[in-house]
Amino acid sequence: MKDEITFNKSSCQDIEKHLVRCDIYFRPNLSTYINIPIYSKKLERNSTRFEIWSNLELVGLLAAYFNEETKYIFISNLSVLYNFQKRNVAKRLILQLINTAKRKNYSLIKLEVYNENKKAKLFYHKMGFVLNHKIDKLKTEYVFYIK
Repeated sequence: MKDEITFNKSSCQDIEKHLVRCDIYFRPNLSTYINIPIYSKKLERNSTRFEIWSNLELVGLLAAYFNEETKYIFISNLSVLYNFQKRNVAKRLILQLINTAKRKNYSLIKLEVYNENKKAKLFYHKMGFVLNHKIDKLKTEYVFYIK
């Protein structure tokens, strides 16, 4: 079965289960700086979610906030289950977000990455994001300019 991509289909329980399974692959671990159940509820209620499913399981999640006034998008989460990494799941989610942003005339996508997460930094660089500025000694902001 081909992985299915959806929008805002995931429930709070789907999101929480997914994030718990991905927790140890975040650098640092996601649970060290957020409460996963509370964050899952926030994402379900407030974010626009791009999801990839395989056999009814949420395997890839990109959650973003669209600011209509500034025409900026902020990516709050991008996560992929370990067994689905290196299968272009994250790339497909980012490309879907970029296409949606273009269609809605947004100008910029922003995100924050922990400096120790070298894998994520390399991925975003390959996807065309550029370093904008260091937020503090722990995190860096990256941006993608929509053309």
